[in-house]
Amino acid sequence: MKNITYTESNGIRYPNLELPKQTNYPLGKYANLRFDFLKKHRKGRYMTLLTEGRLNEHLHAIDIQAHE
Repeated sequence: MKNITYTESNGIRYPNLELPKQTNYPLGKYANLRFDFLKKHRKGRYMTLLTEGRLNEHLHAIDIQAHE
């Protein structure tokens, strides 16, 4: 289990949280279509991919698969 550190501001303690590092692949037409679909119709899957840092990688794989 990770230890969470906190920063205090005005008597309130805020956790120091960061999103994991993500890839930065360029995205094409099919990746953007998948992105829109996930945001509108699969919100849970979208949030999971986003918070785990795998969204860009997933969209890039979709783009490659569509071009094949």
